[in-house]
Amino acid sequence: MARQCHANTCPVGIATQREDLRNAFSGTPEMLVGYLRLVAGEVREILASLGLRAIEELVGRTDLLRPRADVPSPLVLDRLLRQPAAAGQRPAPASFRLHTTVTDRRKPAESIRARDLRAGQPMIVSGAIANTDRAFGANVAGAIAERYGDAGLPDGSVSMTLAGSAGQSFGAFSLPGMRLTLVGDANDGLGKGMHGGDIIVTAPARERGRPEQVLAGNAALYGATGGRVFIAGRVGERFGVRNSGATAVVEGVGDHACEYMTGGVVVVLGSIGRNFGSGMTGGVAYVCDRKRTLVTRTNPQYLDVVPLTAADQTIVRQLLETHEHLTGSRLARAILRHDRGLTTFRRVASAVAPATAEEAPKAETA
Repeated sequence: MARQCHANTCPVGIATQREDLRNAFSGTPEMLVGYLRLVAGEVREILASLGLRAIEELVGRTDLLRPRADVPSPLVLDRLLRQPAAAGQRPAPASFRLHTTVTDRRKPAESIRARDLRAGQPMIVSGAIANTDRAFGANVAGAIAERYGDAGLPDGSVSMTLAGSAGQSFGAFSLPGMRLTLVGDANDGLGKGMHGGDIIVTAPARERGRPEQVLAGNAALYGATGGRVFIAGRVGERFGVRNSGATAVVEGVGDHACEYMTGGVVVVLGSIGRNFGSGMTGGVAYVCDRKRTLVTRTNPQYLDVVPLTAADQTIVRQLLETHEHLTGSRLARAILRHDRGLTTFRRVASAVAPATAEEAPKAETA
């Protein structure tokens, strides 16, 4: 709660690289090693009590689960506890089809190699995705980076369209030239560390327009440095934390959104949680404040909350038009069609310049 992690002046020596402050940390590496060994020992004891030798043998073993008898519940869990496959067998991975002008072969999307990616030769991937498919797209980003570096590829080089519920870290570390479209929803960590490209999340056509619909989990766009994200629904907590260059449009966020943000643009079309923009030192957020709750959920000592200028309105309008076009968002459409739609937005930006190491106060306690 010292509220200065972003300034590299953590008074207890944790979130800092300054040697004088790191000396204030009272812990030792040996303490952490000891703790983790105790955790590992307890895990081994639990596994042994179940007749198992490794955590891998525990995966999929729904036969080892049973409802708690001491907690009455009206829920019927039989279908959740049904064994999906024989003991020891893992479900078959989701299949993807790759269509490319480079080759006629079909292969899983995540097996794309650097030599398969050529500027001016588009790749198109489509298929289903499940929440067991984690960090989807990260291998593709790695293959691009291996050959082309951070510059990536031209727009439209790699297009992936998936349907279903994506696992954690969908689209993590995306690079320029990549476009990931998800028709469904995503778990935590969507777009974390992304550097370029587009990530688009929308509900199936029959489910669009539902109020307060959640389409992504916590910590989406965490630490992003570039790219664009369009989500036609709400997201969980800590959206856009440490964002330093990405542009995003989302239809509602939980607590701590835009925390420690240093760059980029975030547009929120719905409600926000508490502690919005804490530690924000750069970038800008545009929040639709229809219920006038924004000032009660931000810190006026550090943030300026003001109406949109004509230039701001142009930026927001263009992003809303793109958001509607890519996701079919009914909320964006309603705001654009309403005469006073943009007048409900407020611009949120840092009210103070970030402290330098020399200027930062040297507090002794948190």
